[in-house]
Amino acid sequence: MARTLWFWCEVLGCTLTKTIQLPDDGQHFFIEGGRGLAIAYFWFPNAPKYSPGVATVDMAAVNKTGSFATAWGSVNHVAFNVPVEKLRDIRKRVKSANVGFVSPILYHSDVDPSGYSPQRDEHTVWESFYFQGPDQEYLEFTAQSPRPFTPETDIRHKPVHV
Repeated sequence: MARTLWFWCEVLGCTLTKTIQLPDDGQHFFIEGGRGLAIAYFWFPNAPKYSPGVATVDMAAVNKTGSFATAWGSVNHVAFNVPVEKLRDIRKRVKSANVGFVSPILYHSDVDPSGYSPQRDEHTVWESFYFQGPDQEYLEFTAQSPRPFTPETDIRHKPVHV
């Protein structure tokens, strides 16, 4: 929990807002996540071990095959929207923390079948970078394009699996 708080509060500048001591020496801590949201972290003394490809992205699979699949019911990643002028500075801070993988800046586009463009252009929906937090969780900082998302333009797919 100390490493988690160091990363979120010292490296990223978030605020610890609430702590709860759980039975059996467990802990439940809340970190301000912006816009009234909270990021909740738990620490359990008898928790299962880190499980790449199940509870979080398996970085070995990403590097080998490009697969970033995780198990149903797990959180693949959480993305935090930031102003574009802050994105590169945040990436430098995350990279300097040496906690794990940090991607280059990626330009997301609806035009290319891969979902990415080699650089920012008129089709860029957002730019972002992915990284691993101190507990190997997969996270993203993203800067949305000036064009707001709209249902007419951006919601074009229905869930196909139940």
